[in-house]
Amino acid sequence: MRYLPIFACSLLLVLLIGLLPLGAAQAQSATPTDQSQIAVEPNAAPPGSRFAFFALGFNRNERVAYWFNQPDGLILSNDQAYRARAARSGRVDFAWLAPLTAPAGTWQIVVYGLESRVTHTLEFTLTPAAHTTNPDAPPDGTVGVSPAVVAPRETVYFFATGFKRRERVAFWAVRPNGSTVRQDRSVIANNDGRADWSWTVPRNAVAGEWQMVARGVDSGVMRVIGFVVVVE
Repeated sequence: MRYLPIFACSLLLVLLIGLLPLGAAQAQSATPTDQSQIAVEPNAAPPGSRFAFFALGFNRNERVAYWFNQPDGLILSNDQAYRARAARSGRVDFAWLAPLTAPAGTWQIVVYGLESRVTHTLEFTLTPAAHTTNPDAPPDGTVGVSPAVVAPRETVYFFATGFKRRERVAFWAVRPNGSTVRQDRSVIANNDGRADWSWTVPRNAVAGEWQMVARGVDSGVMRVIGFVVVVE
């Protein structure tokens, strides 16, 4: 059997590698993000806000995972919740509610296609938390709650000011562990920019310090009101 000289074999190997499809090589590493391929709305908001994301370039109906890099470098992830599926066009849309305890600063979201390995990274900002009150703090007229200490199945009455005239104000409750009670509810502010609403504590509510968050849909003004749930 005849053997090619070592130099000739090396040259042939280099030529063959050069003929491999470009996509095969790209699949082994993260693809740099093109800023037109991913977006967030809003790009800056305080903790408790809802951020809406979209990203392009994934396979049709591909499963997509995402996670967050905090300003201090720690990773915020949830293998069960932080998953989405791309549409037939390869676009994926999802939303994230920033925890009220999330630190302010520059965050990153990393979006990763589980099959294509396409990776996008985008920066956004959590601004310092908006005005917060709690049952022990003296009222200043900006927000209010009555009663401030309640039991499950009882109704709580809230108000918050500073919104636009006749603006729609979304509101939601946050448990002591930072998770949100998922309810799409809103109220219309009056001509003075004041919003009033009521909320019934769930029968299975846990004891502890809760928060009610109100956010003006147009103005972005946010109010956070503290109250306590007691369970006998």
